[in-house]
Amino acid sequence: MWSLINIAKCDLDLETEAILVEISRNRINRTHDGITAKLDVSLIIDDSYGILIDVCKFVDGGCKQYQIISDDSIINLIDKYAKENVIRAFELAKIDPPEFPVYEGNYAIEDFIMDYCELPTNCVFGKFEAQVFLVSSESVRVACLKVVIEFNAPEDDENVCE
Repeated sequence: MWSLINIAKCDLDLETEAILVEISRNRINRTHDGITAKLDVSLIIDDSYGILIDVCKFVDGGCKQYQIISDDSIINLIDKYAKENVIRAFELAKIDPPEFPVYEGNYAIEDFIMDYCELPTNCVFGKFEAQVFLVSSESVRVACLKVVIEFNAPEDDENVCE
């Protein structure tokens, strides 16, 4: 079972920062978190942008490089792992229709409910930190979020996703 521990703007200074983010999370229950965000988008986000997720796993001695997940199309990765969550977030941000492209502008998302049941369930148990980058077609990192998540085995009597 997934659990979001923290979500925040990355501590990195990007040469070109195309999305300014203010983001916070509040716990609703064991399977859902509420996320509130303000986004100032200064470019059109479409299929020409990729995604790079640099994941480390917390072990004795710190957070060790674990996996790099990437796709030349942010849309492909979202469709595979988080489509319904992103549609709901777009609806809350009043993006109509709730799909890509996302145009320049200011967007506010209030109390977005993250549904962990949409995420992969065949994962290694543990606590992870991921830096999630939006990457231009020229391989320039133009936006970044830092996410700390944990994946644990559900209790024997838990079947929260069915």
